[in-house]
This record gives sequence, C-alpha cells and structure tokens, in this order.
Amino acid sequence: RGYENFLEAIGDPRHEEHESYLAWVGGAFDPGAFEASKVVFKDPDKYRQEVFAEEDEGSSSPGPVQIEGDFSREEVMKLLEDPFAVDSPLQVITDLPEEVFEGAPLLVDCRRFLRVLDEVAPLKLTKTGNLPRVMIARLTESGALGEPWWPGDRSVHNEGDMPRATLLRGMAEIAGLTRKTKGKLHLTRSGQRVLEGKMAAGELYRLLLERHVLKFNWAFDDALPVSRWLQAGFWYTLHLLQEYGKEKRPSTFYTARYALAFPWLLEDFSGYLYGAPRELLARATELRVLNGFAVEFGLACTFRQERAWQEPYQVWAGPLLGVAIGWKQ
Repeated sequence: RGYENFLEAIGDPRHEEHESYLAWVGGAFDPGAFEASKVVFKDPDKYRQEVFAEEDEGSSSPGPVQIEGDFSREEVMKLLEDPFAVDSPLQVITDLPEEVFEGAPLLVDCRRFLRVLDEVAPLKLTKTGNLPRVMIARLTESGALGEPWWPGDRSVHNEGDMPRATLLRGMAEIAGLTRKTKGKLHLTRSGQRVLEGKMAAGELYRLLLERHVLKFNWAFDDALPVSRWLQAGFWYTLHLLQEYGKEKRPSTFYTARYALAFPWLLEDFSGYLYGAPRELLARATELRVLNGFAVEFGLACTFRQERAWQEPYQVWAGPLLGVAIGWKQ
C-alpha cells in the first residue's frame, strides 16, 4: 500500500508529496525498470558470521546481546537454525491427553477445515488458487474462521477478505494434509488420518507447530517487512513467557526484550516510510510471534480493549505453555 501511494505521488506533479518523494529516491524513479545484474544479495555465511560473532581473520562483530536465560552461544545458534533437531535445547512435548490440545486454536480450526473439505472434496479452487465463496461460507458456519471482522457482518466473503482462511489452507497444504491437483483441492492420506482419529492430537500439534515455524510465511497478512530471523527467534518468546507469563503484562514488555536479544533484526525493518525500525519490529513481534504464533498454539493469551488500537495487548501464559514446551538441561 505504501508503494502504491509512492507511485501515485511521483506520477502526479501536483501531489503534495511529489517533490519530497522524488528527492527521497534521488530525483527519478522508473517502476518498470529492472536490471538483474544490479541485484546483489548478501553472502549468507558472511552474514551469519557477523550476527553470531564468529571469528573471521582475528576479528569479530557484536552478536546477540541481553538474552535472558542460561543459553550458550552454541545453543542460541542451534535454536535459530535448527530448533526442532534432536540435539536442540527446545523440547515439544506431545505425549499428553487429547483434550489438552483443544487449547490450541490452530489445531482445532485445522480439524474443522479438514472436515468441511472432506464434505465437498475434490474442491475446485478459483483461478488464483483461492478457496471459493461456498467454501468460505461453510468454514464460517463451522466456526473455523472465528467472528466476522466487522460486528454484525454475516455476508459471504472471498478468501482475500478472510486471512484465517488463507492461514488454514496454507497450513493444511504445507503440513501435507491436503494437496492441489489440476486446480482442485484434495485430502491426503495424512488428512484422512486426522479425520479418522488415527493421528493423535499430539502428533498433529507437533506437525503443525514445526511447519508453521519453518515453512509458513508469518508476514502473509500484515503488510510489514518479511524477516526470517524474527520468525526464527520464536523460541525466545516462549522462554520469556515461561519466566514472566504468570502475570499479565503489556506486549511491549516482550517486544522490547525481543529487540534487545536480537538487535540485528532492526536492519530488516529499516528504510520504510511508514514507521521507525524499532516501532515496526515491535509491531511485527506483537502480530506474528505473540498473536500469530504463540496464541494459535495455546502458548500465550492476549487481550486488548475494544477500540483501544493504540494500546498494547495484555499478554500472559497460555494453557499449553507449561506442559507442551520444555528445555533440555
């Protein structure tokens, strides 16, 4: 949206921001120009060395600072790069009673999604690969999409108006519970196992958790910059919630600690017109890590007064945090 506003301003000499935008981009900008030879990507190994202060010809750069907890540098690297490995400090505990996992909204709604799909499969998708209106209507009736985004709105929407529909469709696919074939959506054998009760809730929980962290794009609906490292640091918020989540605290309590632990994240949120890097990082942490991840898996609870959009959320530990997440000593 910011880019659209930018193009409108530079294309209209009478626009009040025309001159300031042109000055910002150096005097001229052609939105149709592209030269592949001028695109330069950072070397991933060099960037990793900079981030984690690995020795490079006798010199080092500052790495993560103010990480709370007894995490060694090696453990932090493992958690960021391969958090679900056998030797990772993080433990996802799934050998729990089935009813425990009812506290994970994403798991509950994913099952609802599969049930509705089973009733209409194979489901013909739209030309853009989205769910048709009839599927959105049935998902709404099942409760999988939550309350309408506007009070009293009971009209049938496109998938583009219902981000949770995109979330459920995407998660089912990357978790291997559904597949697309010739423009139609089908249940896989794994999806059938879920419906038949042959996949334990704990197994499904871990499957969704891992794929959500490693494969799903957390920035799909918030118009903020994509940040791989923000997503990779999910485990640190879980640690903080276990330390401080017994009491309700403002979301800023957690977002500030996230920025202190991983200061290089500010680079991912710099250079944008619609906010300072620290503000954008805090907003993304609140939306993606707290609400989009921790709440969805029952690891956090959040609340904000209606119409208090400028106020931070109140955050506290979720029902699964103390039983489904552990740490190797």
